[in-house]
Amino acid sequence: MRADRLRNKKAGYDPVPAGVGLIHDCAAIDPRRSPSEDIPYALVDYHRLKPEGVRITNNWPLEKGIRTGFMAYDQNEAEWKSFRATVTRRLPQAQPDDGYTYELAFDVPEATGMNAMDQDRAAASDLAFLLRSAALENIPPSALFHLINCMQRRTYHGGDHLYSQGEAGQSLFLIQEGICAIKVSKDGQTHHVSRLKRGEVCGELAILTGEVHSEYAVAETDMTVWALRQKAFDQVARLHPDLRIFLTEILTQRLASWSYKIDRTVGKYTIKQPIGSGGWGIVYQGHHRALNMPVAVKMLKHDMAMEPLFLETFRSEARVIARLNHPNIVQVFDVDEIYRTIFIIMEYLEGEPLRATFERCGALSVLETVDYLQQILNGLKYAHEQGIVHRDVKPENIFLLPDGRIKILDFGLAAPAGVKDLNLQGTVHYASPEQIEGEPEDARSDIYAVGIMAYEFLCGRRPYPEDDLGRLMELHCTQTIPDPAETIPDLPENLRQFILRCCAIDPAQRYASAGEALAVIEEMARQLRIQTEQEKRLLTSVVMIYPEKNRQALRRLLEKFSHEIEDLEIVMKISETTGI
Repeated sequence: MRADRLRNKKAGYDPVPAGVGLIHDCAAIDPRRSPSEDIPYALVDYHRLKPEGVRITNNWPLEKGIRTGFMAYDQNEAEWKSFRATVTRRLPQAQPDDGYTYELAFDVPEATGMNAMDQDRAAASDLAFLLRSAALENIPPSALFHLINCMQRRTYHGGDHLYSQGEAGQSLFLIQEGICAIKVSKDGQTHHVSRLKRGEVCGELAILTGEVHSEYAVAETDMTVWALRQKAFDQVARLHPDLRIFLTEILTQRLASWSYKIDRTVGKYTIKQPIGSGGWGIVYQGHHRALNMPVAVKMLKHDMAMEPLFLETFRSEARVIARLNHPNIVQVFDVDEIYRTIFIIMEYLEGEPLRATFERCGALSVLETVDYLQQILNGLKYAHEQGIVHRDVKPENIFLLPDGRIKILDFGLAAPAGVKDLNLQGTVHYASPEQIEGEPEDARSDIYAVGIMAYEFLCGRRPYPEDDLGRLMELHCTQTIPDPAETIPDLPENLRQFILRCCAIDPAQRYASAGEALAVIEEMARQLRIQTEQEKRLLTSVVMIYPEKNRQALRRLLEKFSHEIEDLEIVMKISETTGI
């Protein structure tokens, strides 16, 4: 960051970081498309902001030569800057749905500061609120302006209904100012559910399910809210899948809110507190109401669950996944599609992911590594025989129970053997060359990941440098894995050969199946058991009878002997008996 600033200053400017800005006072802005009811403006993605001009990306075309106002927040100076600008040229689109990119030239080389125009200040205040909203904070900046341009700023007076109970849900509402009450009418009585304030969302089930409202929202004070219509969101989310993150954010907030306890259910299961999260989704502790037993409920993130290709594959394999029944694979009880995502209900496990064990204890012993590999390969062998390739084998997905048993997680995110994956799902640190290159995967892809894990378990680190992910992927595809014996000189030769073969770049050079790899590990385990038994400690008794006058001389002799046998790991115990 510091080097970047020095380079920028040498170039004669200190640019405002890229982000979301707005254009206003522009003849091309249709007031009906403006986020505000009374101030015509539009949100844009901006970058390369300099004193002489800026580059913006917009939702609709602009004509060369058109005049506009442009505003952006300067994070260095913590203030809004306002410019008068002219559209100078349009840049080609990288993709048809990326929007329209233009260069604007400013009228003067320096920012004019905040103009005295009230509408400028109002528009800037609106944008500042939206950019700081917790509901929007995780959306990539390149997609954020598309979402905000789908929202409408509305005002309500105290006593107005934002939506009514029993009406079809069409919009969610993000509260900018004021307070509203959520209530339910039942059997002629009104029940208070919750009270919502600035930054909170209501009516989100309209976006998530499209069902009628089971409650109503009434303004307790004058309110300013941002309404997002389901239809508009769906249209823009199809073009910009990153926006689906927004659905995950608001559903996560909904499930975390005790005010909505009645809605914190998925099928036969009640959602409790979150217990973990990862790239695929969020895991909650849950409860099976009918059977009165704990479960783990994994909610997939919407950017994945709403991907048509993944959804088609997942649905076709869900029945097989639910039938997987093996002591080294987490049991999946149920799969439910609701709230526009997928919930996977699994057995609740006590223990921790192997990643946590590894980070706490460091490198594992040969005996521990072989034990874990044997259990992991047992589970993979069974899954592969059912036609399921995991595709994301890594320590985070290997769960260690308190009794030492291993359970493989996330088979609910697997795919049938032979699927060609161009999105590189999984973790690149354990990805096989064919996975990185988007080629079809099979059981040998999982075997590659097992080899990388085995190297990491024993050496205390993964085999390749990781400061550059692009370079890391290249190394997986082109460079033979470093010899683990260079880090561990006394590594058993058969375990060394196992790792090197698992991690061969060419799948044909790896073990042909998890069963073949398992047979090798089982033989290692057998040899280690024999070796361990041979190393059991023995007890040898020696009885010496001597005159008492030689007692001190014998003690000196035994003390010297004790020092000489220390290198043999022999412990000598002396006891004396008199009167013989």
